[in-house]
Amino acid sequence: MREIAAVELSLVVNELNGIVDSFLRKFYEVSEDAFRMNFYSQSEGGKIDVFISLNKTINITAYTEHAGEPTGFAMSIRKRIEGRRLASIKQIGMDRIIEMDFSGSEGYKLIVEMFGKGNMILVNGSMSIESAYRFVKYKEREITRGSAYAFPAGDQRGIWDIDKEYIAKKLEELREGEQAIRELSRCFNFGPLYVEDILLRCGLDPRTPLKREHYKAIGDGVYEFIERARHPSPSVYVRGGKYIDYSVVPLKKYESAEAVHFNTVSEMLDSFYLEERRSSAKGEEPEGGRKRKEIELSIEKQKKIAEEMRSEAEESRKSANAIFKHINEINQLIMMLKENEKAPIDELNKNLKDIKVKSIDLKRKKVKIQLEDG
Repeated sequence: MREIAAVELSLVVNELNGIVDSFLRKFYEVSEDAFRMNFYSQSEGGKIDVFISLNKTINITAYTEHAGEPTGFAMSIRKRIEGRRLASIKQIGMDRIIEMDFSGSEGYKLIVEMFGKGNMILVNGSMSIESAYRFVKYKEREITRGSAYAFPAGDQRGIWDIDKEYIAKKLEELREGEQAIRELSRCFNFGPLYVEDILLRCGLDPRTPLKREHYKAIGDGVYEFIERARHPSPSVYVRGGKYIDYSVVPLKKYESAEAVHFNTVSEMLDSFYLEERRSSAKGEEPEGGRKRKEIELSIEKQKKIAEEMRSEAEESRKSANAIFKHINEINQLIMMLKENEKAPIDELNKNLKDIKVKSIDLKRKKVKIQLEDG
């Protein structure tokens, strides 16, 4: 299983900061280890869906699969944070952990762990656990209802805070004679794919035993990688018509592979996992033909939009016809209110035949009426 790397998570979280201040409308558990959060953002032009698959991805998605009946976990999340504003979203240090902070006096935070078996935990302002997808106990911490949540021990420095001084310090922690990729992964939590690429660009076999003479080239390679990752070029690699892998910077191991490029990391992740999600929703095994499926999805989306527009147009037509049918009495009501805006509703209704005044809001200058057509 392709797990999301820490550097990929960092980049997609940066992109997701665009939905901060949006309101959570609905939370769905769509399948095992997979969730969808539906937000409303006025600045982004309406609804935004964020898909989360534990250990695999978190991304804005164009595909919304049917979720079925809400699970107990989904209901517990809805009860506490539905309707709340997303105040912030961040990665914890270089760990594959996301913290989503929701506004409100309770101080709820939704924590997504993208390591091990993966987990999603809801804590209150005191960091006390109120709900979790998995209640588990580890040697150094536990995820149990009512216990205090503790982040795993680790370096809280973010990937983008790494400088040459920090790199030099971490290089001193490398153990000579150990396998290069294993040691570099222990000291720099970028993800195996990127650690391998750093070593290949240094001219080293990732499995070679480390020597101190390698350290200078490795340090330069680490710094160069971070600089390249600051300006990502998200790509999915294709072989035999199927997606096989993805990365946020070009990789030497895939230099000869066909690549599909994307504008954002979120779009890359959504495309990579789209076929798997659609197949999972239908209870089928993933198969080829991704481009065809993406076209089908686009058609389905356009059909849905067209149907919604037809429905809205029909409702507007019915409303317009009803208003036109009773336009004389509506004008009569307007004249009566101009003469006496504080007239009692009962008195107004005595002079009306086919419409009834239901309420009057003088402050907002609004009158609610009921037509004989309903």
